[in-house]
Amino acid sequence: GLAMHANFNDLVVGTYGRGIYILDDVTPIRQLADLYASNQDVLLPIRKAYRFRDKQGIHAERSFVTGQNAPYGASINFYLKEAGKQPVKLLVTDASGKTVKTLEARGSKGLNRVWWDLAYEEAVLPPLRTKPRGKDWVKLDSTGKRNMFIYDLDVGPGLAPPLVLPGIYTVILQTGDQQLKQQVEVLKDPNTSASMQDVANQHAFGVQLYGSIRRCFELIDSMEQKRALLLATVSANDNSKSMQQSASMMEEQLWQMESKLFDVYLTGSRQDAFRNPAQILERLLAISKES
Repeated sequence: GLAMHANFNDLVVGTYGRGIYILDDVTPIRQLADLYASNQDVLLPIRKAYRFRDKQGIHAERSFVTGQNAPYGASINFYLKEAGKQPVKLLVTDASGKTVKTLEARGSKGLNRVWWDLAYEEAVLPPLRTKPRGKDWVKLDSTGKRNMFIYDLDVGPGLAPPLVLPGIYTVILQTGDQQLKQQVEVLKDPNTSASMQDVANQHAFGVQLYGSIRRCFELIDSMEQKRALLLATVSANDNSKSMQQSASMMEEQLWQMESKLFDVYLTGSRQDAFRNPAQILERLLAISKES
């Protein structure tokens, strides 16, 4: 049997056995003939997106009866008459015109689909430019950097950016010199008993908290750059002893401050989270995970 879902415009196929298949958002397929006839780039109307609060299952995601859900968020579909030479960029802006998310797609000829997860821009982990003290076996790459790791299950999920508020957002597709626009409405999760004021309060706290996390990353990046330069000054044989001593003192002060921000003994080992105490960054991430 075949059925169309009224809210999501999904095609549902039942096999009269134990199988159910869902083709998500068939709107582009229904308009395919008109898109070919138009012979121009088109950003299709975007269906409403629900701000669902995800519920994690336990030991069920990989069972034989578990299906694969569509990606979370808003389905954004566009048609290109020719393949782009560069990846296509899409911007999501709020009512004030502020960009909340930047998306990229391959930009193939014909129909394209990209998903917006209804969240703000993701924070980027800064590269570390110094070795942890007493652990000279930790290597820096050819550019003098190493990766920063956030492993622990209690804090790692805190890296996820907060969701945007329910409301109207604008999606802007940039192809060449033209901009194509469509609006998308983000709706509150109908399954939650929280009021709009509750959601707004949670959102305000989440945005403030995530701003503090990003600020931590910025400070760590700045201190790592300065410490790397100071350590190079200390180790340079052609520098005077007084210059080396001054650089060493400054590096020590920066190290003391940086050690309050995050685990400066981080090596990349999964056991790091159990060896050293949580600092400001790890504590903020733990709060963010629960918010």
